[in-house]
Amino acid sequence: MTGLIFGRYGQNLYICNVIFFIVLDLRLTKVGVQRYSFFYASQ
Repeated sequence: MTGLIFGRYGQNLYICNVIFFIVLDLRLTKVGVQRYSFFYASQ
């Protein structure tokens, strides 16, 4: 029973981490694209 609860908790934690990293990656990519386009437009 304890292993099942721990496994489920670990799985939820893993999913949360994956979602967090995906959102973070999307934000960084969006910022990078904006900076690149701004730099490109300023030339």
